[in-house]
Amino acid sequence: MRWPWLRVAVLIILGAMITACATPSFPPPPVESFAAWQERKPDLDQLRTWQLTGRVVIKTEDDTFSGVIFWSQEPDAYQIDFKTPLGQSVLQLQGNSQHVVMILPNQKQYQAENAESLMYNQLGWGLPIKALASWAAGLPVADSEQEFLLDADGRIQELRQSGWNIHYKRYTQAGVLQLPNKIFMDNNDDELNIRLVIDKWIL
Repeated sequence: MRWPWLRVAVLIILGAMITACATPSFPPPPVESFAAWQERKPDLDQLRTWQLTGRVVIKTEDDTFSGVIFWSQEPDAYQIDFKTPLGQSVLQLQGNSQHVVMILPNQKQYQAENAESLMYNQLGWGLPIKALASWAAGLPVADSEQEFLLDADGRIQELRQSGWNIHYKRYTQAGVLQLPNKIFMDNNDDELNIRLVIDKWIL
């Protein structure tokens, strides 16, 4: 090659551009924050049964839903109801680790092995329900790559996992636990974002 230095310069510039575009990692948490997180996490891991009610906004590339959500979670089963602000049913999911049923307002029912693929097939977008059950409680999904930023009390402020960015804007006291009550979630790949304000936790 007549101009080897030119090739080297181009590679350096491209490498710098790729590095600049990559999502930076979170800095290591302070020792006190990580210790507080380690103290909180076992109680969150044991939180297998709960209910929440709240308000939700779900934005897709083509549509927006704004309404209320009722979620009942058990160790191996769940029911999630999405309703309008006036209480009219929009979508209901009933499922467990092996099967899920989606019920629409016209009482049509659709079934599949998991909620995300079922919603994609019928609605054109899907929610990772199993992951959301953990994220709603301020807990990363176990055994899945994760990055998170902690506050001084050992609560997750921001979580990156499975292509999602989860921002915890506010926590509330629920029994002996502090649980999230304002969460923003974005998946840029699917142009999907969720805004969830939890009005009540029942543990």
